[in-house]
Amino acid sequence: MNVRALDSVEADLYRISQLLETERSGWGYRFVDAYDRIYDTIEQFPQLYSPVEDGRPPHEIRNAVFDRFDYRAIDIVRPDETVILTVTHTSRRPRHCHHRLDEL
Repeated sequence: MNVRALDSVEADLYRISQLLETERSGWGYRFVDAYDRIYDTIEQFPQLYSPVEDGRPPHEIRNAVFDRFDYRAIDIVRPDETVILTVTHTSRRPRHCHHRLDEL
């Protein structure tokens, strides 16, 4: 299945990787690698990750938690593609990204 990320996801990744890099050298690169693995997994298995609890019906919004990081990618599975809406800390509620559905 086709996967794409909203343009705003690139800004999310940059901001988070820079923050992690300042905390510990090399973590920013590891974070981006973890995102790349999630992206590839979503491409192969779009419904693998669990649905978010406070999704926005009728949308199928899913939650992919990063290995070794307290971050997750939130994506929406559509009939023809999967779109990554945001990358955010796991402590944030998924509904904070619902405004990004308008970017679709």
